[in-house]
Amino acid sequence: MKYTILSLVAFACVQGMCAQTQPCKTNADLDAVPGKYLTAAQYPWPAARAEYFNNMATPADKAMAKQILGQIENIEQQSHTGFNLTGGNWENYYSTDGYRYFGKTKLGAYTFQSSLHEYFCAKEKLVRNEEASTILRMYVNAIPVNTLNSFLQNPYGSSMGEYDLGFQYSDWKNHKPADVNAQRIDLFTYLSCNNKDLIDVINNGDSYFQDVSEKEVRPNNRSSYVYRYWFVKKNNQPVLLPVSRSEYLQSLLEYYERENYTSPS
Repeated sequence: MKYTILSLVAFACVQGMCAQTQPCKTNADLDAVPGKYLTAAQYPWPAARAEYFNNMATPADKAMAKQILGQIENIEQQSHTGFNLTGGNWENYYSTDGYRYFGKTKLGAYTFQSSLHEYFCAKEKLVRNEEASTILRMYVNAIPVNTLNSFLQNPYGSSMGEYDLGFQYSDWKNHKPADVNAQRIDLFTYLSCNNKDLIDVINNGDSYFQDVSEKEVRPNNRSSYVYRYWFVKKNNQPVLLPVSRSEYLQSLLEYYERENYTSPS
C-alpha cells in the first residue's frame, strides 16, 4: 500500500517577546499596524532555517522535502491573497521529522507551519510576540498522535516492559539504538481509537475533526485550545484498517517469541 497523507492542524496558543520601533500606549493602538507575511526562507531565526532538512538522510530526500513543502507554502499563500494583515506577522516555518513506515513503504515525514505572532505594547514600544496565538500545521506522511492522544494512541508505545532490547524493530538483531524511526513489527504499528468519527475523517479525507465540541468552545479564551484536523490523501484507499483478533494474537506471539529468545542478565 502506497500513499501520502497530509494532516492539517489548526489551533490556538499564547506569549513571548521581540521589540520593534513603533510607539504605542496600549495593545489596541497596534491593531491597525500593517503586518508582515514572512516565508519559510524569511523566518526570523537563521539557525532554525539552517536545520530545516537536517533529518533527511540523502540529498535526493532533502530536495523532495524542499519541493513538497514549497508547494504547500505556495498553496497556503494563495489562501490569503488580497487579505490586509494587521496587528502581527504571519510567519512560515519548515521542519523534517525523519522517516515513517506505512506498511512496508518508507516515507519522509515533514511539517509546514504558519503562525500568527501578534504585536503587543510593552514600555510604549511595539513588541512581536515570540509565541503564536494561532497556528496552522500541515504534516506530510504523519498522523499527529501526540495532540490526538485523547482519542488516538499507540497502545504499546515504542517498547514494552522495563527493558528496551529493540524487539519492536523488524530487524531487531541488527538494529542501532539511534535509529528510532526504523521499521517496526506489526504490534507496534497498531493504533487504538475511541472515536469512530475521527477514524472516518482520517479514512475519508473529506472533512475535519474538532477535538472540542462547539458547545464547549469559549471564544477569546487563550487558555482553552481548540484543534481542528483535516486529513488529505492521494487516493481512495483507507489509511487505517481494522485488525482482526487473529492478526492481533499473531502479532503478540511474534513479539513474545523474540522476548523468549533472550532476557536481560
